[in-house]
Amino acid sequence: MIVTCPNCGTKFNLPEEMARPGAKLRCSVCKHVFKMPDDAFPVEESLNMNVPKKNAYSSDFDSPSSPAPRKEKAKRSHKGLFITLFLLVLASGAAYGIWNHTTLLDSMKELMTPGPEQNPTDLVRLIALRGVRQYNINNEKIGNISVIEGKTVNGFPEPRELIRVEASLYDAAGNVLVSKQQLAGTSVSLFQLQVLGEQELEQALANKIDILTNNTNVAPGAEVPFMVVFYNPPDNAAEFGVKVIDARVPPARK
Repeated sequence: MIVTCPNCGTKFNLPEEMARPGAKLRCSVCKHVFKMPDDAFPVEESLNMNVPKKNAYSSDFDSPSSPAPRKEKAKRSHKGLFITLFLLVLASGAAYGIWNHTTLLDSMKELMTPGPEQNPTDLVRLIALRGVRQYNINNEKIGNISVIEGKTVNGFPEPRELIRVEASLYDAAGNVLVSKQQLAGTSVSLFQLQVLGEQELEQALANKIDILTNNTNVAPGAEVPFMVVFYNPPDNAAEFGVKVIDARVPPARK
């Protein structure tokens, strides 16, 4: 049976065995003591109730239908949200301080900060090509291969590195048949071109030690060799071409 406290308006679910006219009840929320109103029972039920006389006072209700627990849960939820927001603000402030007022992330800043020359054309406009030639070789494992080799020359007044070239084969009408990019700094011997397989040649031409030795911090006027190999080139290849497509400015040395 639902009973309402006349003092605070809290509603309770009163067990049926405790519900009788005139019973004294105590609100578990505001502790107000009041009598069970007679009009809480239908007339027929009040006349026919056969309840043994007991102590008229009840203990605190066990099953209040009050919204108080929900309010408490809502308070805890708001408190948790406030703590989470506070921690996020604190973490953001710490990250801002580390980024702007310490040297811990200087290496990352260098990677994320664009250099003074980011236009690809500006980065390669003073890198020249020298001694470029093309020839075909019969490889005992692959068959016919086409080799384009030469040197890149740093014409900038500052060092450059990781110079990359693109070689192409053209038909008689000037249409591109095949193109390939290659980092400068590596080459192989004529004997290797004749006997090594495709995978072995590619590994030799991508040798990181040679690239780091020959193609990093290239001084002004210095030359860097390059070699591009095409395996089983098109039979109608009539011309070739090479261009420098990329180069980097070495990071500042501290």
